[in-house]
Amino acid sequence: MESLQQKLSGHEGLVFQSYNEGYVTEKKKARSIKGNFAAKETPFCGLYEDAKMVKGFYSEDGRCTERNILSHLEENYGITPGLLGCTLGAHTPSLDDLINDFRQRNNDGTRT
Repeated sequence: MESLQQKLSGHEGLVFQSYNEGYVTEKKKARSIKGNFAAKETPFCGLYEDAKMVKGFYSEDGRCTERNILSHLEENYGITPGLLGCTLGAHTPSLDDLINDFRQRNNDGTRT
């Protein structure tokens, strides 16, 4: 998740926000976004444009991956992975991989 956030934060006009249901202070917002898209599983990614729901990337169908999100941004908004400082190679990690990596690096429970 952190990797995707870094890639998207460098592009003007894109805002990346993440919420963790495991934190009491973020649970309400995370569930609200998931509820708007009728998502049941985590991780989930909801794409908004001008405060309108545009596209959801669901764990339920296996499409909630960094590769799919970046591909969608490229196809629909002309935002190429190169502009974001990444490639869509065969070894692009899934959001599950990124989240697991984040948890391992922050196993003391602190936030970054």
